[in-house]
Amino acid sequence: MKTESLALSSIPLHPILAIAAFNLFLLILSVLIFCSSLARPAGFEIRMPRAVVSEGLQNDQTIAVTAENVLYFNNKVVTLNELKKSLAKLDFRHQSIFIRVDRRSSMGRVMDIWDLCRALGSSHVHIIASQDN
Repeated sequence: MKTESLALSSIPLHPILAIAAFNLFLLILSVLIFCSSLARPAGFEIRMPRAVVSEGLQNDQTIAVTAENVLYFNNKVVTLNELKKSLAKLDFRHQSIFIRVDRRSSMGRVMDIWDLCRALGSSHVHIIASQDN
């Protein structure tokens, strides 16, 4: 039996089979090297809208825009200039501004208020869609 096993191991490998085996090894190695960088792709952060519980609104400032585009600042009717003066007096570092919007209000008016708040330095401006009909 030893002679048969020695005879089988001494059979030379054909050169074409050796090249094919070596190419298969290189292919598997290259797939492992190049696909490992795709396992954890470098992406970017996407911030999704968050739901805010309405109980936390007591200490924050609220601006309401009705369907007729009338502005309310903390439940008082104001014009856009009065709103700008009122917001300029506030410290926005520890407060958020909530813009409560009716479904029929003008988006142009809402964006004017949003831009006004951003220009005054507020970093926490939130839009709340009102469910009132």
